[in-house]
Amino acid sequence: SDAIAAKAEPALQQVAQFIAAEPVGNVVVEGHTDAVGSDKYNRDLSLRRARAVAVWLIAHGVEKSRLSE
Repeated sequence: SDAIAAKAEPALQQVAQFIAAEPVGNVVVEGHTDAVGSDKYNRDLSLRRARAVAVWLIAHGVEKSRLSE
């Protein structure tokens, strides 16, 4: 799934705070999967996961320009 789990939000909040405290540089957001499923499915899922995290971070105050996939 590419949905952000509620239990992941405290860790993401810490990441958002860290990014805000370090005004220099950009952050690469990567998504990962296990080996179950086809390569194409897993590539697409990892990209969707990365985008979901980026959207969450932006919604919680991280500047979009600081993030890349």
